[in-house]
Amino acid sequence: MIDARSRSEFWKVVEHCMVELFNVPDVSARKSWVDLSRQIESPPENLDGEVFFHAEPYDVACDLAGARNDFRLHQNSYEQILSQHRW
Repeated sequence: MIDARSRSEFWKVVEHCMVELFNVPDVSARKSWVDLSRQIESPPENLDGEVFFHAEPYDVACDLAGARNDFRLHQNSYEQILSQHRW
C-alpha cells in the first residue's frame, strides 16, 4: 500500500510539472490534480486505485495539462523537479 506521504509527494510533483514544464497556472494545476485524485481515491469497485501511482508524475502532468508528451524535451527539468521533491 502506498502511504499518504508518498501520495502527497506524487501530486506535488505532478503540480510542479504542470506549472513549470507546461505553463499551467497554479490554481488550474491544483484543481486538475485534486479532481483527479478524488477519482483515484474512490475507484470503481473492480479497480484498484493503487495501480495509478505506478505512473510517472510527468505522464500524469502531461495528460492533465493536455500537453504533448515529449519527455526528451523536458527530461533535465523533470529530473530537477524529482530531485527537489526527493522523489
